[in-house]
Amino acid sequence: MPRYKQIPEISLDDQVRFYLTACDIRGGGKEYCWIWEGQYNAQGEPIFDIGESKPDIYLARRVSYFIFRGEQPGNKLVSLNCPKGIDLECVNPDHLWLATAREEKEYYSTREIKIIPARVPPAPRYIDTGDEIIWIETPLSQLPKQYKRR
Repeated sequence: MPRYKQIPEISLDDQVRFYLTACDIRGGGKEYCWIWEGQYNAQGEPIFDIGESKPDIYLARRVSYFIFRGEQPGNKLVSLNCPKGIDLECVNPDHLWLATAREEKEYYSTREIKIIPARVPPAPRYIDTGDEIIWIETPLSQLPKQYKRR
C-alpha cells in the first residue's frame, strides 16, 4: 500500500487559492466536475503546494478530500467517481472516495475513463468558511498576490 504524507492544517489563504485553482467548474451541482487548472506531476495527477516559506507538494485530490470532508485520507487512495464518466482532472470532493488499491482496481475495471469536455459556463466562485460565504468575482489577474497560483 502506498504511503502518503499527512496533509497539514491548511490556512484560509491556501484554501482560497485551492478553490480558485479548481475554478473551471463545469456547472454548479454535485454531478459536475471541478477541473484542476493548476500544476500536474510527472504522472499527470493534479498537485497543490501548501505552506509559505518552504511549501510541500501534495496530490490535489487528497487536499480536496481533506478540505471539504474534514478528514485525513491516511494511506488509502483518493479515487474518482464522476457521475458522467471518470474525469482525470476532477477535484470535486463529491466525486472522491477512499479506497484500497484492490477496491480501486475492481471499481475502475468496470468503468470507462474519459475526459469530459466543458458543456456549461463556470458557476460563481465562492468560499464557505463556515462562518460566512465569500463571493469571489475578481478576475484572477487582479487578485492579491497571496491568492494567485504559485
